[in-house]
Amino acid sequence: MSQKSPLQRTQFIMMFFAFAFGMMLSSLLSQYGQQKEAASQEKEILFIYRGIEKYIEDLVPQDRERLTELATKKLNIVENAALRLYLLDEAHRKERSLEEIIKIALPLEPLTETEIIDFYEKNKSSLNKPLEDIYPDIRALLENRRMKTAKQILLRRLIKQGDLALLPIY
Repeated sequence: MSQKSPLQRTQFIMMFFAFAFGMMLSSLLSQYGQQKEAASQEKEILFIYRGIEKYIEDLVPQDRERLTELATKKLNIVENAALRLYLLDEAHRKERSLEEIIKIALPLEPLTETEIIDFYEKNKSSLNKPLEDIYPDIRALLENRRMKTAKQILLRRLIKQGDLALLPIY
């Protein structure tokens, strides 16, 4: 009996180390899988070519630019759709016209002559036309900039309040 005891102890120790090694290996593989999954969620796979995952960084610059432009357009469409739904919902909830809600939600101060003239003077060298010829274009440009800024402020407010969440485009 005493001869079997050291052998059994050695077998038990070996089994314990094998078990511990297996647990460590399992933990490492699990962590690796979680890291790989987190990395793939950060960078979305565009396609798989011959078993290799391809990301936006793997594309030629021309295709990367076109895809980025498309994502920007898509983001603009999504933002505008979200704002439109918000404005329509507010109009319905407050029982007011859409025009009234737009004026309240997107307050725009009217442009002054001074702002238009200042813009013209700052950009005179690149415009190459007299102020009278491009006055309506400058007015439209500055009004569009103001509207874009007002929309961005409203979007940030809705996101901060938790009423809106924009999801990733890619």
